[in-house]
Order: sequence, then C-alpha cells, then structure tokens
Amino acid sequence: MKPALWLALMLSVAGNVYFSLAAERDAQQLVLQVACGVVAIGCIAGLWMTRDRKSHGD
Repeated sequence: MKPALWLALMLSVAGNVYFSLAAERDAQQLVLQVACGVVAIGCIAGLWMTRDRKSHGD
C-alpha cells in the first residue's frame, strides 16, 4: 500500500506543478490544482497512518 501512496503523492505534486505552469489561468486550472492538493493531503495522511510506530531509543 505504501508504494501506491508514494506514487500517488508524487503524481499529484507533479500534476500540481504542471497545472500551475502549463495550464491556462481559469476555473479549470483552479479545480485541478485543488484536486491535486486533496490527493496529496490524503496520501500524506495515509502514509502517516501506516508509519512504523516503534519507539527509537527507549
């Protein structure tokens, strides 16, 4: 599951950069950037929830 989350995160970041640089400035660009942001936040939350919870020293 983690590789899929990492892939989706990288694609959403790349998509957001693409839409901010290459797409025309209109409502469609805003909707696509918001969608990429929502996907990125969801992937970050998923990766946070699936992290290794072992303590690192004690």
